[in-house]
Amino acid sequence: QAQETIPASRMDILSTLDILRLAPAEGVKVGVHFTKGLKLMIVLNVMFDILPPLELGSHRNSVMSQLDNRRKSLQDDSPISVTWTQKVRSLVEELCLPDLIFWSDEEESAESDDQFANMALLRLSHFTQRLVASSLDTRLSIAKKLMSLACLLCHCDGSQCSSSFGDKSSRSLSTILEAIVHLLDWPENQVSSELRRLLFAGVAKVVRHHVLKNESEGPDQLANIIFRGLEDKERSVRLSAGNALAGLLRAMDLNGFNVEVIFDRLYRTFNVVNIPIKETLIITVGMAGSNKIDAIKQSSGKSLFSTLGRHLSRVALFLLSRTYTEPTLLTETCRLMAMSPATFVSMTAQLTYPQLFGNGDEKALRSIARILDVSVSALYVQEAPLILAYAFQLQGPGQTAKAIEFVEKIVATDLQGDVKVTLQDLLKSCQVQILAEIIINLGQPEKANFALAALQKFQQAMAFKGRENSQDLATFLKPHTLGVFSQLSDFLQEVKVKVSTERKQLILRSMGALARHVGKAISDYAPQYMSTFQTMILVEELSEVTLETWQVFLTMLEPDEIKPFVGPTTAAFISSWAKLNANARNLALRSLEYLILEIGVQLEEHLDDVVDLSSLPELQHLAVHLEASRQEWTTKDRLQRILNHCTSDNLTVALLSVGELKTFLEAQAKPIHQLASGDVFDPLVGQIMTTLIALACRDGDGTEPLRLLTFECIGILGALDPDRLEITVKDPSMVVLDNFEDEEEAIIFAMHLIRDLLVGVFRATNDVVYQRYLGFTLQELLRVCHFTSSLVVSGNGGPPTAKTRNRWKSLPKHVVETLISLLDSKYSFHPSPTVQTEHPVYPTQSTYREWIQIWTCHLIDRASGPMARRIFDSFPPTVRNKDVVVAYHILPHLVLNILISGHDDDAEAIRIELKTVLEDQINSESSSHPDKKLLSAQAVFMIMDHINKWVRVVRQSITKKKSESKRSRDHQIDTKLEEQLLRVDSILSSIDQNLIAKAAFKCKAYARSLMSFERQIVALQEQARNNPDLPAYYERLHEIYSHLDEPDGMEGVSTLIMSPSLEHQIRQHESTGRWTSAQSCWEVRLQQVPDNVDFHIGLLRCLRNLGHYDTLRTHVKGVLIRHPQWEAALAGFQAESAWIVGAWDEVQTMVENTSSQTSPIVLARLLLAMREGLPEVISTSISAARSVLGAPITAAGIRGYRRSYESVLDLHLLRELETIHGVLNQLPSGSQGLSQRRRNEALAKLSEQLSARFESTLPTYRIREPILSLRRTAFSLVPIPRQILAVEHGQSWLTSAKIARKAGHWQTAYTAMLQATQNKTRFSFFESAKLTKALGEPLRALTELENSMKSLGMLDEPNDVVDLTGDDDARKDMKAKASNI
Repeated sequence: QAQETIPASRMDILSTLDILRLAPAEGVKVGVHFTKGLKLMIVLNVMFDILPPLELGSHRNSVMSQLDNRRKSLQDDSPISVTWTQKVRSLVEELCLPDLIFWSDEEESAESDDQFANMALLRLSHFTQRLVASSLDTRLSIAKKLMSLACLLCHCDGSQCSSSFGDKSSRSLSTILEAIVHLLDWPENQVSSELRRLLFAGVAKVVRHHVLKNESEGPDQLANIIFRGLEDKERSVRLSAGNALAGLLRAMDLNGFNVEVIFDRLYRTFNVVNIPIKETLIITVGMAGSNKIDAIKQSSGKSLFSTLGRHLSRVALFLLSRTYTEPTLLTETCRLMAMSPATFVSMTAQLTYPQLFGNGDEKALRSIARILDVSVSALYVQEAPLILAYAFQLQGPGQTAKAIEFVEKIVATDLQGDVKVTLQDLLKSCQVQILAEIIINLGQPEKANFALAALQKFQQAMAFKGRENSQDLATFLKPHTLGVFSQLSDFLQEVKVKVSTERKQLILRSMGALARHVGKAISDYAPQYMSTFQTMILVEELSEVTLETWQVFLTMLEPDEIKPFVGPTTAAFISSWAKLNANARNLALRSLEYLILEIGVQLEEHLDDVVDLSSLPELQHLAVHLEASRQEWTTKDRLQRILNHCTSDNLTVALLSVGELKTFLEAQAKPIHQLASGDVFDPLVGQIMTTLIALACRDGDGTEPLRLLTFECIGILGALDPDRLEITVKDPSMVVLDNFEDEEEAIIFAMHLIRDLLVGVFRATNDVVYQRYLGFTLQELLRVCHFTSSLVVSGNGGPPTAKTRNRWKSLPKHVVETLISLLDSKYSFHPSPTVQTEHPVYPTQSTYREWIQIWTCHLIDRASGPMARRIFDSFPPTVRNKDVVVAYHILPHLVLNILISGHDDDAEAIRIELKTVLEDQINSESSSHPDKKLLSAQAVFMIMDHINKWVRVVRQSITKKKSESKRSRDHQIDTKLEEQLLRVDSILSSIDQNLIAKAAFKCKAYARSLMSFERQIVALQEQARNNPDLPAYYERLHEIYSHLDEPDGMEGVSTLIMSPSLEHQIRQHESTGRWTSAQSCWEVRLQQVPDNVDFHIGLLRCLRNLGHYDTLRTHVKGVLIRHPQWEAALAGFQAESAWIVGAWDEVQTMVENTSSQTSPIVLARLLLAMREGLPEVISTSISAARSVLGAPITAAGIRGYRRSYESVLDLHLLRELETIHGVLNQLPSGSQGLSQRRRNEALAKLSEQLSARFESTLPTYRIREPILSLRRTAFSLVPIPRQILAVEHGQSWLTSAKIARKAGHWQTAYTAMLQATQNKTRFSFFESAKLTKALGEPLRALTELENSMKSLGMLDEPNDVVDLTGDDDARKDMKAKASNI
């Protein structure tokens, strides 16, 4: 009957089922008719809820089985994806049964999920009163669906309810809560415990998704409901309600409600309920706490241990002090933190041990010792300084004595026999650490008095028993100051443990307090203070307190003591100014005003060390004051001051000074060009370049910005002619003649290291750890020199000898000031176990720095002789640090020492090491980085020069002694020296001179290569005048002279070569500008060996110099088709030729497809950026190009200006590109008189500047032609009418013709002359006539000259007198020159 009466429509099915539900009858037969569509699953779910109470008789199992199978099949098939909206509809419809819901068009087309959810909740609220079904199973089902709906409306899948808390929806779920309340309101006998549990679980979900927005939806209503469940007789219900209360507390906390109200109610309930309910209440509070902890961990992203932060000390002390009485407290807390109790105890030892020992809590300490499985005395030893420092800071009557007695008792328990421990025994083992811990509290105003009292107790405790200590605090602290400061620096640098920002601020303030209490003697430790300040001012959180302490430190020093630190102090302030907050800037300003306005007169000439302040508006009054004191300075005086500051050991001072130098060079371009003119440049120009080269070669961390700024300054100064420029490099090195066997000479060497190397690095570094290593090295060298504190303080040890005192007085003042604090220092170094070094070292290391550090450390271990070992044994910690300056300086001395008197195996290892480095230079398949190869080769050449210098000095000494006396004793000394000389000479001679020459040639050290080849030639000539190997060496000489651009040398060597090779002829042709002949030779060479890239490069070079750029491009493309692996080698030629002919698309494609970083490629990238015209892209491209182009200057070293001249030229070109692009982009665009006049003035000024730069370069065609070529390209980059730049274009071609003619490059000169003529360059006829005459046609030249002069009307003017004072100076000058010719 049912099957017949139920059609396949959803409404009728539900209606019929409702009839069946309301009026069940015996004997009714029920069949199941399955419909299709989205609602089918809903129908099946409804039937599952409605059919069970019906009396289906024997059909029951069959019907339910059919329904279940069908529902499972639908779940498995899932043919249609149900949307969130459809899910919400279905749940609401199910909850509202048997009433039907017809969704309106407005509901169907809701604009957002929130809008639809609120509509659905409104629908549900209309049926809240009828949600309670008669069946318990139905009510359970409804409870589950209400829970699901609470999650679904907030897009929660149920897995993240514990972390939701209203963060996914702003809608109210009070309707669901109301339904839950209705279900709970039924009589207790009709609401099972399972239903109550589910309903409170539903409350928990509502709480987590409910937004507490107003009083009607506030926490009170929820709390009332939940507290009903907290007193339920069933534990599962109470726990479910407790979970809901924990969620409510979390939601209240997030929404700003007062949770104390809930806790007060909990405590009141706790006092009146029975034990089982109390148990669940405690669990509820635990859940609330756990939720709070999870929330804190989630928001902070930290572990619970880290989250405790500044509260950790109180928590840890609370837990550990109760380990004896309540051990489970610690266990449960550690379980919550997911760590073992032993780990927790160890990690909080510094926070807890001092108070536990100070309080004498022996029971707690023994419990802790059992956890760690150690003795109580071991706990003391672990944190002895902190424990004793805490004990001395106890303030109660007798508290300190009581704590120390307890410590003595604990320590004595583990000692055998009748050994007694005294307070002095305890203090001596860690007195510096104790002082440091006490002094840290001087930085807290509220604890400063306690810390002072503790210092006085400590001072008295350190005195001999029964004696009062009569020293004042400053005198007592002074000998400990260096050690204390080192401890404080370790904390700031987090050398051993992590330190919070708050404690670091406290430590910095304590440094100021320490300075106050030590008094004027703090000046002895000024370098250490300055190093710390310069490091900490860069940390944003510490900058303000650093400046506060810095000001205190400055006011504690006398003006004479401040002088060396004026530059570093002001440089640190200015370099970090942009990062300082307002308070920090005020502190810095007060310090600057103190230095400049208050004590500026007393600083005398050191006031000039103040860096440039004019760039900061806040400091203008100080800049004006400084400028007023320098009114009488000349331009040279100002420049000299800047150069002096650029050479500062302090990196920040040097960086700011180079920036000031850049500004000066730009502002004073004309005077600088005048200094760099004439046959010999002004020595000041040489000093500028020398300074810049030294800065470019400066090594160490943080030098990259300095290097880039230096490269920019080199570009501004230009590629100055090395033949007219005097580059003076001081050589501070010293040769130890007697191999450290003469103590006097060894002491002089140690003083040389102190004075010329270590003190400068010590004062300059900002790395506190590295400074400590340097301090150890200086300390040991001072002992070698017999320098002790008795030199400055009488009564400290025996009086120094007169010789020692004279040596001390010979040191410069700034060196003495630095060394005073190290005379009685107690730095120590514990060498690490010796690691077996694989030889040779060079192939095993990937960088030059690693190689020189490891090799130097190895050689220190192999040093020969007691004095040599004593000197060099102090260097390992310094050498192993990041800086290689020290290693580079001592390496040649170590090598020479081992070669003279070391073990034969060590000497052989050195020879192999040197040979390996040289062989790597000429190995074409080497995988070493170019920088590593070049810098290592330079180090090897430096070592060989040092050894050769020693050989030369020893030979002179032996010769002199032999000529002066024949006494046996002297003869004995000479014999020993001769033996040493013979040994060293034999090792040197065993290194192949040919290898040295080839390696030097590869490094572009052509002079060294030339010297080595000449030595070999002399040796061969001594063997036989007509030695058959000589021609090959002559060819190498000829090649070297070509690289040195010495045509006279080439001609001289050519006379010695009877049968010149093809390569010889090519070099000869190229040097004389016969590019067509050279091209023919290269083509012949390529016919013989077509797969040699060097031969192709030679041909391309000829095509470029001939101006055949299209042919060049075609040749490159053809070669790359056959040999794509040559792209990196040929990319430069392709790029240059492409931009010259204006094929910018080809330049763009090529740059994108190559990773090469050669000079033409980086210039190509810059040219493309300038064509694009975006300032940011141009700036980035210039910086990148500058870094690449300047790198060879750094690699060439401070003596490598000539060797790196091509790189200097690249920087020169880069600057000209930047200048031309800047000027042309700012030209007035109007055609009116004023705009035209300004445009002409700007172009005239640019032309004058470029001309001056051009004249200061090396006057060779190879150098000057690239300058002119790139200028022409730069002129073509800016989209302005060509006629505006016609004069500049034409003049550039005319200059190219002139320099080509002078160099004898007739073909190139003729091509350039044609271009100049086509550009209608004024007076080009004059250069044309000169070229014609140079080609051997003087009559034709004269005719052309006369015809051109007639056409210009020059011959119509009187010729007897040429007036050079007229308006058209150029015309008058040209007429005079033409008439003269």
